[in-house]
Formats: sequence, C-alpha cells, structure tokens
Amino acid sequence: MCTTAAQHAEARPILIVEDEATLRSSLAAFLADAGYRTIEAGSVAEGVRRLGDLVGGPNAGLCLLDMNLPDGSGLDIIRLIVRDGLAVRVLVMTAFGGTHLRPLDPAAARVIAAWMTKPVDPRSLLEELRAAGGNGR
Repeated sequence: MCTTAAQHAEARPILIVEDEATLRSSLAAFLADAGYRTIEAGSVAEGVRRLGDLVGGPNAGLCLLDMNLPDGSGLDIIRLIVRDGLAVRVLVMTAFGGTHLRPLDPAAARVIAAWMTKPVDPRSLLEELRAAGGNGR
C-alpha cells in the first residue's frame, strides 16, 4: 500500500533521537515506509532543538528516544518535555533494560508511552507507536 503525500503530511511526526547514525537512518526509512513523517537527531542538544518541530500542530508529537547519548541522557529530554509542558509522548528505546533508569517523577512517567529494550522488533515498534497515538498507515 502506497502512502499519498496528503496522508504523509497528516501523519503525526516522530522525532528519532538516536546517536547510532545507521540505526537512526534505518528507523527513519522503516517508519517512513509505514506512513510516518520522521525528524532525526543524534544527540541531546540536537533533540532539544528539534522538539519544536513536534509541537504546535493539531496532534502531539512522538519521540523515539535512546537513553545513552553522547552529550547526556535521554532523561534530559524527558525532563525538558515535562518542565515545558510540551505535548510530546516518548517511546524509550534503549540497550539498557533495567528499570533503575526509569524516571521516578510521576510527571515524567506520564509522558513515557513505552519502554523498549534494543533490539526492538519492528512489529512491536509499530504497535507501540499506534498505541501512543501514532497514525501511520
């Protein structure tokens, strides 16, 4: 099934914050094929800059977020989303599956739609995105 330009434009944007360039571009291509509009960032600083691309539309944006980034933690981005009250849902994707990394702050926990351990099964990723309100095909 082919995605039309109109369907692609209406898709909820997904910010992919992942420092591994190959994984980030593979995720972007996979999600684009599934009908999502993607925005890419390779660091906390770049992710913070790109958060503005997610907000302001009729739907909240989604952020696919790695925890271990070269200039900080994905938790820094989650804290910013909470602090600024941004309409962004976060799907954490990390190689560290330990629950000790999960934020204790209830407000931070509310923005996290899913916590997935890498490697993430593509079908599971799509299911989590749809459950979080993503509207790909």
